[in-house]
Amino acid sequence: DDMVQSGGTLAECGKVLKTAGANSVNAFVTHGVFPRDSYERFLKGGDRAIFDNFWVTNSNPTVVGKIPSDDTFEVLDITDLVIKDL
Repeated sequence: DDMVQSGGTLAECGKVLKTAGANSVNAFVTHGVFPRDSYERFLKGGDRAIFDNFWVTNSNPTVVGKIPSDDTFEVLDITDLVIKDL
């Protein structure tokens, strides 16, 4: 997805894929907004913990700085790409 806020639509898509027989479901989001720390719902044990891996860029450093690195999420650093294009 290009941007995720609460992630409801993304989670529903993941559930449909699992129900259809997918062995693994992953997410990639360019810009994670996650208001009110809604990323926590995707962590192991959360009510939206459907994804095996959830990649998000560091385009919103304030938010992704709070996301634990030892769970479902992996933050991809795009700093050099942004600097190069400036």
